[in-house]
Amino acid sequence: MVGVFTADLDECGWNRSVKGEVVVAGFGASDCRNRCGAHLLLLDEAAARRLSP
Repeated sequence: MVGVFTADLDECGWNRSVKGEVVVAGFGASDCRNRCGAHLLLLDEAAARRLSP
């Protein structure tokens, strides 16, 4: 399942606000200045439900 959400947070803010697993190191974060492991995270079902509107 893919979910797309909009918010006031940037990608790094979202990364810090959720617990997820980095599946592909560096994916989407090649220009990240905050040293995020990736800007694509695999979320477990509970974490995904908390983000759903």
